[in-house]
Amino acid sequence: MRSLPFKMMLAVAAVVVLWLFIGIERIAGDHEIGVSSRLFIKHQPSLQFHFSNPAEIGLDIIPIEELSASEQVAFKHYCELRFGESEPAKCYARLTDRRV
Repeated sequence: MRSLPFKMMLAVAAVVVLWLFIGIERIAGDHEIGVSSRLFIKHQPSLQFHFSNPAEIGLDIIPIEELSASEQVAFKHYCELRFGESEPAKCYARLTDRRV
């Protein structure tokens, strides 16, 4: 009977580790595809689990210069966690390259 609490603690620890290092990104598609989600491994541990690109409005990616100051900070944070890029310009180029 002692093994049940140990297994529960192990399961809780596994969920916490997964929560810290796994994220779900919201991806906007066109009218045929709709909105989808993609799992990814975070580059830094974070309690945030759901992510969306702050520079993405519908199917368009807004240039960094046109974002407000708070949106630029959110975009930088998104890039650091999602892609491991601390420079928003490199992250923006990466995002535009992966668009179809």
